[in-house]
Amino acid sequence: MACEKKNDMRIRVLQERIGWMVDNHQVKVQQKTFNFINDCVYRLRKGKGLTPGQRRWADSIIEEGLQRVEVPAKNKKLHTRIEAALSMAHASHNHNILGDFAVKLARGWELSEKQLSWCEAMLNEAEAGPWIPTTEEVETMRHLNNVRYSRNTYWYGGSPRVAEAMSRISEFLEDGTHFRKYLFDTAAKSFNNRIKEISTPRFQIGDKCFTRKDMEWKMGFVMSAPYTCKQLRSVCYDVLVDGMTEKKGTDSLKKQRRS
Repeated sequence: MACEKKNDMRIRVLQERIGWMVDNHQVKVQQKTFNFINDCVYRLRKGKGLTPGQRRWADSIIEEGLQRVEVPAKNKKLHTRIEAALSMAHASHNHNILGDFAVKLARGWELSEKQLSWCEAMLNEAEAGPWIPTTEEVETMRHLNNVRYSRNTYWYGGSPRVAEAMSRISEFLEDGTHFRKYLFDTAAKSFNNRIKEISTPRFQIGDKCFTRKDMEWKMGFVMSAPYTCKQLRSVCYDVLVDGMTEKKGTDSLKKQRRS
């Protein structure tokens, strides 16, 4: 029983050491130690014993704790900037590569000219803060979200970047979750032909148009500026037809009567 209690203590403290390494970005810097602690926890949980050497090292880690690897003075400034970026949620897409650069710097290595340029670009992006869309861009997002399902899952399967962009736009409109501007640009470019009519209308208010109703072409009058409709997944107009105003998708409206 005493042995079991001691092993329980070992597991608890070693897990605390793992947490410390993660919180202080020491996992990759002290990769050998991190792997050893993980292996010890795994073996102890499985009821397996440790060798005398493993037990001595594990107990040393438990009793003395771990020391943070100090970054050489020549790399300190850049490493500090990287550590700050690693705590920024809006820069999470760059955390893996920035973490790799931080490890190199902590070990006293130098980054190549290309790596330095890449690192600087990622840090500048992180330090600029999350992208805040303008009022016009938010309005464009609403239009994009309304016509999102004019394309099916098969199409999105072949365009994963656009699919990601549309999902991020939907999340932003729902709860304000920030995302990168290039995704917005990707979606806007992909759907430009579907929503450009908002800014360049085919019809003006009062214009005559023709639409199908009761299996025949009917003349109507446009009663609104263009807008997007999630139900019809399209740019729409309000159209007066036979004395009633109806919502019509732009594809169903013609400028001349068809035979």
